[in-house]
Amino acid sequence: MSLSLPKLPPKLRLPATVLGLAIIVAGSIWSISGLGITWSDTRPGPLLLNLMVVQPLILAIASATLSLSARAIGSTVGFRGGLTTVAYATLAEVLPLPGGALVRGAALMKSGATLRDATSIVTVTAVMSLALLVSLSAAALAMLGTAQAWIVVAPSLAALVISLEFVRRRAGLRLTLAMLAIRIVTAAAGAGSVYLALAALSEPAGLLEAALLTTSASLGTAVAIVPAGLGIGEAIAAALATLTSVPPEAAFLAVALHRALGLIASLGVVTLKRLRG
Repeated sequence: MSLSLPKLPPKLRLPATVLGLAIIVAGSIWSISGLGITWSDTRPGPLLLNLMVVQPLILAIASATLSLSARAIGSTVGFRGGLTTVAYATLAEVLPLPGGALVRGAALMKSGATLRDATSIVTVTAVMSLALLVSLSAAALAMLGTAQAWIVVAPSLAALVISLEFVRRRAGLRLTLAMLAIRIVTAAAGAGSVYLALAALSEPAGLLEAALLTTSASLGTAVAIVPAGLGIGEAIAAALATLTSVPPEAAFLAVALHRALGLIASLGVVTLKRLRG
């Protein structure tokens, strides 16, 4: 779930989207040239496993996450409805339209939540997700040899605790722990996707490095004015990779591939929904 920060004016979102796509294209050309890879260097096995197993799993986890958010404010979102919602939200993030947070909020309101409750739970759980990701990535970076990263762990953990306490007061300890646990599973699934993306590029990496790079897309979405952080998340991944054994070019391509496969999986869910009426 992306952090619901102020969005660009509607007339600027299309140019920003085009800019993000341009960064993706230029960065991919730079990466392919830098790595010197060709189609024969890629491995279809990890790519298919990512698309057919990991990405649908990520969508299923996102649907369960939305259901838990609904329960936290006293409403109900079923698994199938949640799956369609998160698929639409993923696609909406990269379009010159209001972002995925609004799609999720609308789904919560349709299930009976008030505007205030829907807005608060979308915002708080987004802060929870971002704080957890930053905590995990900073810890991973520290364990990979950048000791200064431990400085980031404390404030991000503080933000995580504050968001968890907000939810606990509203929904109780059991549901709060469930929401935390499912976000840890989400982070693990995302790391698995990036790990497989690197393997598909014949650029193997450790799980810690994959976990670190996974956070870049979420950070790009949270801090960038470009819709869904297009190109920004990939650029952050390339920058973070300089602190690891992963080539920056491979990191850029892997995160771009992770994003593209997620969009394809979401498009598949939306298409099936429309075909079934």
